Amino acid sequence: MRTQIYVISLGIFLVLFASCVQNTALPQPTAPFTQIPTLEPTASVTPLPTLEPTPTRPATGFEVTKCRTSTRARLEIECGELTVPEDRSRPEGNLIKLYVAVVHSPDPNPGPDPLVVLEGGPGWPASVSMDYWLSIFHNVLKQRDLILLDQRGTGKSQPSLDCPEVPDQIYAYLAENLSAADEMKLDTQALQVCHDRLVQAGVDLAAYTSAANAADVEDLRKALGYAQWNLYGGSYGTRLALNVMRDYPEGVRSAILDSVCLPQADHYAEIAASGERAFNLLFESCAADPACNQAYPDLENVFYGLVEQMDTEPVTLTVTPMMSGTSIPMKLNGDRLINAMFSMLYNSDLIPRLPKMIYEFKEGNWTGLQQQTSQNLGMYAYLSVGMGTSVNCSDEATFSSEEAVQSAHPEVNPRLREALYFSPIFETCALWGTHAAPPVENQAVSSDVPTLILSGEYDPIHPPAWGQEAAKTLPKSQVLEFPGYGHGALTPTNQCALKTVDEFLADPAAPVDTSCVEEIKPQFTMK
Repeated sequence: MRTQIYVISLGIFLVLFASCVQNTALPQPTAPFTQIPTLEPTASVTPLPTLEPTPTRPATGFEVTKCRTSTRARLEIECGELTVPEDRSRPEGNLIKLYVAVVHSPDPNPGPDPLVVLEGGPGWPASVSMDYWLSIFHNVLKQRDLILLDQRGTGKSQPSLDCPEVPDQIYAYLAENLSAADEMKLDTQALQVCHDRLVQAGVDLAAYTSAANAADVEDLRKALGYAQWNLYGGSYGTRLALNVMRDYPEGVRSAILDSVCLPQADHYAEIAASGERAFNLLFESCAADPACNQAYPDLENVFYGLVEQMDTEPVTLTVTPMMSGTSIPMKLNGDRLINAMFSMLYNSDLIPRLPKMIYEFKEGNWTGLQQQTSQNLGMYAYLSVGMGTSVNCSDEATFSSEEAVQSAHPEVNPRLREALYFSPIFETCALWGTHAAPPVENQAVSSDVPTLILSGEYDPIHPPAWGQEAAKTLPKSQVLEFPGYGHGALTPTNQCALKTVDEFLADPAAPVDTSCVEEIKPQFTMK
């Protein structure tokens, strides 16, 4: 599942979780926030079928449990929990449990080095996407095991840092005509309520960082008895993989970084510029394609004309959060339209259709936007917003500031800057109670681990330039940029990326054949 879904206003709260992150020991606010209204939940998670565990591998600290993960594949799956300290500097303190699924290769003599999936978000649990990863890594499983980890605070790991207060707040205000700035202020109030609940339950929010996540990954490798393994990280998972490569290189045979979350970048200061790059690429690519330009002329002005129209005459639409039977009204204004388009540029399957969709919007047909928004909102049923906030405040906000965000890239379209609004993240982090990450968390990672770096041309949040920048301190890296793809190049439809990954894992030291990348010829959907 591609997560680095970033939306705090319709698109921005999830965008909050698309950044990498940092933080300083910030003071708690002196005045309490107002309690938010509570709605009946509009999305519920259907209980998943149970599979019997297969306790075939001895593991120190790894306790086999019932396998509660759904899968259509006929594979031997061993599920369990790894117990680790919540704060390794206080071993006498709280212990937490990490949920793990080990999918065994059907090969009776599999390779000794499995592939471990490090999900994005931060805050997305790998176990939820079991079927997706089994599909993606079908060929990998023929030769080696696949390991899915619910990172601390996510999914079935305990404690859960889920914040249902946030989607409840969002569902409550969607019917109102609010700016992105006003939405983020309300989201901050919801996070205050979640913060207070988690702290009262004894959760140490400062213990949920990328460094702690990386130590968990290393402890898991040792507990499962692997001398080395291969890392796959997507979006935020690439930052986690880089942490593991930096701190525990001896346990890493190779790494695949898909949509690099660059540690040394100021993610909040770069969001508007990264978004504008992707928007402009879409408009320019359509203009340069004779068929697209004929079918959808003047696409940029049409889009921004729609934004202006929604600013003055917002329309009310109906959305149904994924996995919910309840529909809710949404007032679509200019900020929300920009954030919806930003979100859709993540999706490689949608990108060819975006010019056509913009013209459909012009004609009053909002079906595509309603479907995408419903899917994004439904992600909250699984996304650990509290874990994402802890990581982002510790590892990203620490090394940024409101001044940096406000002054960055003055050349960016002011309307985009206004919609992709991020200053309240610093207010959020002031109340969240995390600690400043050490300077190393804001520095380029240097590593000799063989690394395959994948990027999507249209990625609006982690641009391809970040993959190139990461490669400068990874001397054994190979970089591929896939034309026409968005956030997350490794998809079920990208046969070139799938083939390249298989080739790389077979021999990480050998150059991969990149000829298939040159054969990719993206085409826009015509009328």
